[in-house]
Amino acid sequence: MSSEDDDNTVPSAPDPPSLLLHERGTGFCFDSSFDVHKKCPLCDVMFPPNYDQSKFEEHVESHWKVCPMCSEQFPPDYDQQGFERHVQTHFDQNVLNFD
Repeated sequence: MSSEDDDNTVPSAPDPPSLLLHERGTGFCFDSSFDVHKKCPLCDVMFPPNYDQSKFEEHVESHWKVCPMCSEQFPPDYDQQGFERHVQTHFDQNVLNFD
């Protein structure tokens, strides 16, 4: 009889954790009743839940300063004078001398 108790106890122990993980994952990842608006982290503009992800990323990236010469990106809060100095280095290195 003790072997039957062991048989009944062992299979039931692993089941609840796997069920909990499955239910937690399903509720979190696939619950279509939960609408999440996308918010630009730089200007606080709100986008609808079904807004195209690539367009959302494009908007966020539009806040960055991009060097017109080498396409290096600088964060929005990067010092403007520092950014301009960077751009100017491209011209300083390519000075034409017509003497």
